[in-house]
Amino acid sequence: MENQTPVTNNKQDHYRLLIIIVILIFAGLLIFLILSRAKSQKTGFNSQETKVTITSTPALQVTGGVLSLVSTKQSYIMNENISVDVLANSQNFDIVGYDVLINYDSQALELIQAESLINEFQIFKINDPGKLTVTGTKNLVANTSNIWTDRKIIQLTFKPKKTGKFYINITNQIGKEKTQFVDSYSKVFIPQVGKIPVEIN
Repeated sequence: MENQTPVTNNKQDHYRLLIIIVILIFAGLLIFLILSRAKSQKTGFNSQETKVTITSTPALQVTGGVLSLVSTKQSYIMNENISVDVLANSQNFDIVGYDVLINYDSQALELIQAESLINEFQIFKINDPGKLTVTGTKNLVANTSNIWTDRKIIQLTFKPKKTGKFYINITNQIGKEKTQFVDSYSKVFIPQVGKIPVEIN
């Protein structure tokens, strides 16, 4: 009986050693799987972060007319109102309506007023900070034709808020809105547009 005890102990030691090895292998596989999954999730997260989708609005094709901005001066001082006119050329089209989109730096300029310079046109305006939409419609009772050549149609008045050089722009399109003319045959024309620099001292 005494001679069998070491054999039994050796077998138990082998079993323990095998169990420990199996546990270590299992633990190693488990750690490997956890690390692999964490790495793949991290890679996926980074790829989502760095992925940038740029959607640009295609440039509108100019189909007729010109809209530009003019001012009697380009340099102003603080507390001096800035007056800018929208100048229109309709290129022989008889205009009965228009939409004009105007961008400006709302940190530098505050829009005070936008008014029609043509009596037979009524204007409606939406002014968000930095973006002005002006819609002009011809009065139904007006019989005169409106074929414009260097005609001032809108006057804009801004109040300067800080010094520097800034631009006021007529832009072709913002989202679904666009700058356009409508003629007496209800045909829509996309005009060429311009901008003007304003310096505030």
